[in-house]
Amino acid sequence: MSRGRYLRRIQKIKTGSFMVSLPMDWVKRNNLSSQSPVFVIEDPNNNVVVRIPTSKCLVEVNVSQLSISVLEDVLKILYMQGLSKIILKSETGFSEEVVRLVRSLRQDLIGYEVEDIGFKQIIIEVKDSIEYVDSETFMRYFKKSLRYLKSALASLPSHVQSYNAKNVKEVLLEAKRTYRYLARLLALALKEPERNGLPASLHVVYIENITRLREIAYYIYRMVDFVESLTPKDVELLKPMISVVSRAIDLLENGLDIDALASLREEVNSSEEALIAQTHNPKLIHSAFALRRIMHNLLRIVENFYAVAKVQDVKCVAEELEKTVEFSG
Repeated sequence: MSRGRYLRRIQKIKTGSFMVSLPMDWVKRNNLSSQSPVFVIEDPNNNVVVRIPTSKCLVEVNVSQLSISVLEDVLKILYMQGLSKIILKSETGFSEEVVRLVRSLRQDLIGYEVEDIGFKQIIIEVKDSIEYVDSETFMRYFKKSLRYLKSALASLPSHVQSYNAKNVKEVLLEAKRTYRYLARLLALALKEPERNGLPASLHVVYIENITRLREIAYYIYRMVDFVESLTPKDVELLKPMISVVSRAIDLLENGLDIDALASLREEVNSSEEALIAQTHNPKLIHSAFALRRIMHNLLRIVENFYAVAKVQDVKCVAEELEKTVEFSG
């Protein structure tokens, strides 16, 4: 079965309109006829896409051989891939542990709902309120995730006094919810061109920046565990670094000042060196390292946004394909 690209010439018909014929093998493969409706979409990359209208995508998963931890990872990955319906199957029924996991994921995944729990089948649906994925929508959720991360970071000094990590971890959970949803939005934009308002260059940058958000959340999560064992004196040594990183998040929320971020990174590096000279506590040193890595990721995020802003005006010209590609279909 032939799959690939097809070269076509634009033709003008009597009405004055222009037309392009569809490849015959593509029409047959998708059971289309002369009256079949298709979407004709102009995407942000200046391409016209012909797409067959489809129902929402679903997948069936046999959970019989999956451990709880693997099932949790599978469900989160399917969610981030943009699936709208997930059907879990088990010939022997579901354990209480599986049912509990499926229900608990409502706390972790935006739009995730358990529609039905039966003896051999569980139906999960994800309801997206977003009809169009553009830069404004993406950045709204991106900045929301940043605010959660900043809140978790800022609460660490007070958290030390209470010896209760629960509140900080709950804020981190909200940050995770938002960056998982960001990954889902990008998947929706890729598989459903009619929802896509993002040029290809933005997709690449946004995917990397989501990964950097996840790394920031990871380091804050580790710090929650480290900080519980620190003394008030240790915390005083950390506070200058925490303050600088919080200022960096504020800068990122409000613009793309690379020079200011680079200056703050140097400030964090100097503070880390000063802290290491005053302590032998490995958890305090690890916390300082975590703050430096957070700062590094913030700067990389800004550099990515700055670079893509500079290439938005790139213009592409049509290639002379007749010399290299045969007309077909």
